[in-house]
Amino acid sequence: PHIRWRFLYCIVGLFCLLGVFAVFFPLLNSLLANTDDIGWQAVIVAVFLVAKLGFEKIGLVLSARLGADAMPCFVFVSSSCYELNLCVSMGSGFHWLVFFGALAHR
Repeated sequence: PHIRWRFLYCIVGLFCLLGVFAVFFPLLNSLLANTDDIGWQAVIVAVFLVAKLGFEKIGLVLSARLGADAMPCFVFVSSSCYELNLCVSMGSGFHWLVFFGALAHR
């Protein structure tokens, strides 16, 4: 019976991973690429960082449920997806003040 719950938490973790990094972040990337106002660009970059922090909290909850053996895969895949989306957003071209603001909060 315990393996069913672990499987369910793994599926929930995968759906969170796909939802955040395959749906939400590409939407933010397209918003960032189509926004010319520096204020909105700063808000979108802040939402990027808050979403990353929220996903890290999901990882903490899952680690309490799944244990430490599943977390290296979770951390590797999530950090790779985050960095890929961050490279796409940084390459989309936005104001340099927003870029330095994002670096200051890392």
